[in-house]
Amino acid sequence: MLTSLRFRIPVQVSILSERRVYHPYGLAGGEDASCGLNVWVRKVKKSNPEESNKQLNGQKSEEDISIYEERWINLGGKNTAAMKAGERIIVCTPGGGGWGKVEDRRDTNGERERDPKHAWRGGSHASREETALQA
Repeated sequence: MLTSLRFRIPVQVSILSERRVYHPYGLAGGEDASCGLNVWVRKVKKSNPEESNKQLNGQKSEEDISIYEERWINLGGKNTAAMKAGERIIVCTPGGGGWGKVEDRRDTNGERERDPKHAWRGGSHASREETALQA
């Protein structure tokens, strides 16, 4: 799900979210979901070498013609930022992992592919405790 918030006045915002680095895992063999993402779309004044030279030489410019550009900044999962009027935040929530077995994947040699996330994909704490009790 994608949510975009544009601010009309200067405001300080905080975000507290999860699953921005590690994927939500699937259960019973299901595939993992995508990671979430929090983006700050910031308005930044574009640099103008001619205006900079005038300011360094002590000259005043007749008109303040400022050109702004957007910069996209990854906020991470937990952050606080001071927003200016006209800036926005885009929050992409990760959704949930899949349920059910996925067909065995084979690489070019015919061997089963190894899941790089297998080390942390154990599931809930309760399922790990259950596995430890069975051993």
